[in-house]
Amino acid sequence: MKNEPPAPPFSADRPPCERCKIYRRQDESSYCKTCSSILDRTEGLGRIIRNVVCLWGLVSELPWHLNNEICKDFTKGVYIHDQNRFLLIIQRHGLRKWLEELLLYHGSDIKGLIQIFPTKGPGHGTCMGDVLCKAIHHEAGFPMDMLRIRFYSSPLQIFKPHLRERRGMLTFSGEDFLSVLNMGVTFRRNLRPDEQIEIRDMLLKPGHRNLHFQWGRLLGRIDHEAKDMLEAWSMRHWPRERIFLLYEVLPYVDIFHD
Repeated sequence: MKNEPPAPPFSADRPPCERCKIYRRQDESSYCKTCSSILDRTEGLGRIIRNVVCLWGLVSELPWHLNNEICKDFTKGVYIHDQNRFLLIIQRHGLRKWLEELLLYHGSDIKGLIQIFPTKGPGHGTCMGDVLCKAIHHEAGFPMDMLRIRFYSSPLQIFKPHLRERRGMLTFSGEDFLSVLNMGVTFRRNLRPDEQIEIRDMLLKPGHRNLHFQWGRLLGRIDHEAKDMLEAWSMRHWPRERIFLLYEVLPYVDIFHD
């Protein structure tokens, strides 16, 4: 890219690269040489991208297992920006294992902010670059006094974080967020997919008049382990936000790997 000349001033007959808006287009192409190479390499990555999650961290010390053998099976990419910042791309089902290793090795010694958000596909308007810039912007709002996790179930939520924050669904301590993931594992292991959907619809349906009756019927149908779990959690009495959060983390836990 260093050897590519910038595009001439914008004109209708000689526009710059459609992707970067900086460099000259190649002949018979809408993109410059560098952007064409990038787009060629990204072909076929759609399936992989849909199953990964980004972690942008500003921490007191870089996690020891960023490039470790333990997490290599689900790590798709690592970028170390400086001695305190990193970008990690991992498969969704590896999030719990990665966070578990972080807390096991570093404990309370590691402090800072790790923001977790899914990827965003290409399209007009907001791109992943905008999402990352916003994540960097949010760093300034937190002191280095503990490890905080910010979890976004959608990349676009990062532009209006207050909507999740006021519902108690955004910022957690490292231990608390790992606990949520662990609950997700237990929930998926003890209940069939159709039972999980039934519970969600039952508890989130506004003004459910027969909830007590329907809940009793459900407990009578499911196996003993699932019944004991729901009763120990008192899940029927959870606030809606806590139920939403549990279902949001279910795609990030894998009962076959955890």
